Amino acid sequence: MPDYCNAPDCLFNYGPGCDASKIPNGESTRNVARPKLGNVEYGGGGIHSCTEPGTVAITYDDGPYIYTDYVLDLFEKYNMKATFFITGVNNGSIDDASTQWPAVISKMYAASHQVASHTWSHQDLSAITQQQRIDQTVHNEMAIRNIIQKFPIYMRPPYSSCHEPSGCWQDMQDLGYVVTYFDIDTDDYDNDSPNLIQNAKDKFSAYFQNDDVTTDKFLSIEHDIHEQTAHNLTEYMPKIIQDKGYRGVTVGKCLGDPVKNWYRDTSGTIVTSGSPVLTATSSAVPTATPTAVSTDGTCGRNTGFMCNGSEFGNCCSQAGWCGTSTDHCGTSCQSVFGTCGSSLSVSSVSNVASSASAASSASSAAPSSTPTGIFTDGTCGPANGLGCNGSELATAARKPAGADPRLITVAQAATPSSARAVLRMPSPPAPPHPPPRSPPAPRPPRQAASRRRPPAPPHLPPSPASPPPTASARAPLASTASDGPRASAARSTAITATRPITAARRATRFTETANLPKPLLLLLLVPCPFFLLFLPMWFAPVLPLHLRR
Repeated sequence: MPDYCNAPDCLFNYGPGCDASKIPNGESTRNVARPKLGNVEYGGGGIHSCTEPGTVAITYDDGPYIYTDYVLDLFEKYNMKATFFITGVNNGSIDDASTQWPAVISKMYAASHQVASHTWSHQDLSAITQQQRIDQTVHNEMAIRNIIQKFPIYMRPPYSSCHEPSGCWQDMQDLGYVVTYFDIDTDDYDNDSPNLIQNAKDKFSAYFQNDDVTTDKFLSIEHDIHEQTAHNLTEYMPKIIQDKGYRGVTVGKCLGDPVKNWYRDTSGTIVTSGSPVLTATSSAVPTATPTAVSTDGTCGRNTGFMCNGSEFGNCCSQAGWCGTSTDHCGTSCQSVFGTCGSSLSVSSVSNVASSASAASSASSAAPSSTPTGIFTDGTCGPANGLGCNGSELATAARKPAGADPRLITVAQAATPSSARAVLRMPSPPAPPHPPPRSPPAPRPPRQAASRRRPPAPPHLPPSPASPPPTASARAPLASTASDGPRASAARSTAITATRPITAARRATRFTETANLPKPLLLLLLVPCPFFLLFLPMWFAPVLPLHLRR
């Protein structure tokens, strides 16, 4: 199910099938020397504007895509250059020889455009771990290296998010990256339709109303994954630049940085990208014997964790994930790190449940960053703490829109009835397959716009449904000749419950009055006649003189 496994929506911490977990073929670039080149700052708060007067640097994020080749042709038409901050796997692995992306990127580089990084799978660099930040940059380096035999020094953080408290500033500096932002945002991602793209044009042209080409310089952000950006806005911007006398250049050029400082040389080959591999532990030293029970769903030689007694299942798959499905327990199951040759049963669910119950006693109610149970209906992620590992539906996790009340956690599965429900509940139907990717058809992009903040975390499960109606509300409304006063009262109560709330409130007031103690009612009603004796005294001052006598 590709839609569930595509970056950046697939939650790679909750399922090994996410394409973000893929690793490009070839040797890692992690150990390539990264000396400081030139005078442009590495890491830190990043670059927000050009320094060379009379230059405009147009940049594109999130590609390559099916429109990128047309964008390259337009820049050739106007004899201008651009910078492309590319993602490695969002539209299929860029170094996969069976796709069009290696040819597009090669054409980009051959035409002297600047190839830059937008990370491997468009993750928020401020919201992931240091190792995951390194993987996001290094894996994209490897994929780009496999195409142009070098990898970029310039990068733009997805969602423009690289915050100092998270450690991102220092990590990018240590990795030798020029962090690049912008000072013109055309908002093209919000205006990708023929009726709205003029808004993006107006935003761009507004910067050139009172400009001075001898002193001004601009750095603009666009996205070549949008049709109107490629076929409309990109045709418009070079005309403005040309008419105003500016030079359309790359980011490196607008900063006065020579081409030799844009890349680090290495070597690679255009190959079909490999299968998903556990990235979080790819640098770990393999171990031959288990060292501990898995707490995050990983297992095997790379981590040393075993699945026996874990909350994820007792089988350790070839890819290094605990689970209970045939894929985990069948062929290539790692018997040293788990139980092989068995499938999910009531007893195994109970065993896993007891482990989960013990673990849950020390856990809090906050959203979980690692899987804590088995799902039964396809929901997973931090909202409910459940992973996809071992499910029959998929091995990838997608951002959930909210928890489902039908969810059965591992701890709840400890009872026999719940365990049977886990076994008998049918798998939901798989979603329809997307159209074939070759030739790819235009479609809305999967990743969010780079300037925007990342999506908010999924909402917590909805509150329980309202309690069932009372017995009186369920009383039949039809009357018979034998109905007595009590039956009539029941019908009255039932009818009131079905009326608007105003009627219900009025009925409540009458009921409360009728239920008052009789002495109190008598005390309220007896004094009423005495008030009539005082009426003449109250109204005497306002009566005419001939009526006062």
